[in-house]
Amino acid sequence: MTATALQPALIGRDERSRLTLGLLASLLLHSLVVLGLRFDPGSPGMASAMRASIIPVSTAQPAAMDPPSLSDAPREIKTSATPKRVLEGETETQPAPLETERGRRPGPDSIIPPAYYAARDVDVRAVPADVSNRSRQERSMLLGRMVKLKLRLYISDRGTVDRFDVLEAEGLSGQASLEEVYEIRFHPAMRNARPVASLKLVELSFVP
Repeated sequence: MTATALQPALIGRDERSRLTLGLLASLLLHSLVVLGLRFDPGSPGMASAMRASIIPVSTAQPAAMDPPSLSDAPREIKTSATPKRVLEGETETQPAPLETERGRRPGPDSIIPPAYYAARDVDVRAVPADVSNRSRQERSMLLGRMVKLKLRLYISDRGTVDRFDVLEAEGLSGQASLEEVYEIRFHPAMRNARPVASLKLVELSFVP
């Protein structure tokens, strides 16, 4: 093939290349124009859309916690009352004994008495083992010589009276002796099928 034959072919190829490049440049220019119109920040619609799409973010710092005050600290409860020592088996509702020494049996005060159960704490309460002569009591009442006492007895597990407190007294003179109270015998109270020492409130009538 000669040079004169190749020249028209090269000219046709160059024209097609220029046409293709021109079309691509035109498309690119149109795309840029369209994009510029759609996303123009200066247009009113674009500005309002941007303002609407912006969500404010709060940058407030967390509030500082106040240190605990002295009033929130645990308080120590102080009581001025001193707890009372209550003998086992007794309650505070029982009447106080009278100021008398008759109920004290002679003996060393250093001896610690055993625990005495209250009536509610035993299975079987202590009961008298013997009954005094009723006819003598009736004659004494007619003569006006009957002494009436209300006592709190401390009964041992053997049924003997260890000591007693005089709660009420009627017709009792200062010279009268109550040693006969220690002669009273009881069937001891029972707790868990065993005899135990117990307390008992009794009212006695006798001739001094």
